[in-house]
Amino acid sequence: MEILYTGAVWEGYFPDVVFHHTKIILKKDSEFYYASLNERIKEEDIDVCQLKCKRIPDHHIYADAPDNFLRAPNPLPSDVYVKTPMLIGYNDTFTASDIPSLTLSEIRILEVLKQYPHPNIVQYFGCLETDNTIRGICYAKHGITLGDHLERGYPLDVDKCLSGIEKAVSHLHSLRLVHNDLTPYNIMLNDRNEPILIDFDSCLYEGEKIRKGGTPEWSDCGAKIASFSNDEFALERIREYLAAYKSDSV
Repeated sequence: MEILYTGAVWEGYFPDVVFHHTKIILKKDSEFYYASLNERIKEEDIDVCQLKCKRIPDHHIYADAPDNFLRAPNPLPSDVYVKTPMLIGYNDTFTASDIPSLTLSEIRILEVLKQYPHPNIVQYFGCLETDNTIRGICYAKHGITLGDHLERGYPLDVDKCLSGIEKAVSHLHSLRLVHNDLTPYNIMLNDRNEPILIDFDSCLYEGEKIRKGGTPEWSDCGAKIASFSNDEFALERIREYLAAYKSDSV
């Protein structure tokens, strides 16, 4: 059995949060398991044999394939990234439909964006299907996130990058879509250092109820409804972030 993810689980609302437990997601063959520990611990210090692991049922992970969705090409091109369901938030109180419904919500948005593409929004290649369930969403692969690029001190045309991000968000808003989770880590850079907006599992139509919130520090985590102001809040944080980088680079 191998450990796939570990992460600290916190209680409260940012910035007033306290540690609760460490969540661990594991895999054995094609089956997934979860466990928890009431202490903060590094992954390399975890003894898998001592964990009380519980299997995650497949129907808690994979969505039933919707009608008329785009199927990914077979074989997949080498420049495709396959996004699979994220299980790090899974626990005993988890609603069985949460992960599959987020997958379906993301596919719904991507099928719209497929009809209205934009150069600063990631290309969608369709979904992988097995036994009439969705096993992965296929995107164009890009090398590095904006956040990682800047943390490594790589050069960047900040004004050009910010313009591309704003154009991507404006395109979403023209379709009445709200991203709801804009961060430098949900923006990739292509080989020309142009920004590419990714990660649409929080994206909703304006006015819809938010089910998966944004990232603390970058999003208005108190928002309950998808509103263009949610993205404007995050955009302002990104503008400040890029301005600070530009200032430090002078």
